[in-house]
Amino acid sequence: MTLSGALDFGGGFVAHILCSFESEGVYGIEVIGTDAKLVVPNPWLPPGGVGEIQVTRGGQAEVVRLAAPHPLSHFAAEIEHFAECARENRVPTMVTEADSRENMRVIEALMKSARAA
Repeated sequence: MTLSGALDFGGGFVAHILCSFESEGVYGIEVIGTDAKLVVPNPWLPPGGVGEIQVTRGGQAEVVRLAAPHPLSHFAAEIEHFAECARENRVPTMVTEADSRENMRVIEALMKSARAA
């Protein structure tokens, strides 16, 4: 029902993930680098169509607000690509079968690790 994991991409790049059907929902993204931290509280559908990025650098924090022109604007590129593919009778290329297989390889590795714990 709950899973946390660490993904090591090499070169010092690590992702920590947490997913749960049991805990209170969290919809944000946090990116921590050597010089700054970025927090996007609600990246997929910001309330009121106004997204924000919280930037902390050198102990100083600021909030950058990004107004979205429409509540569904984050889907616009995806919809346009799909419509173009439908008109031209071709397969969408945003996500390939290889991408899907790699995603499943990661999910299976996380499951195997969780079972071993």
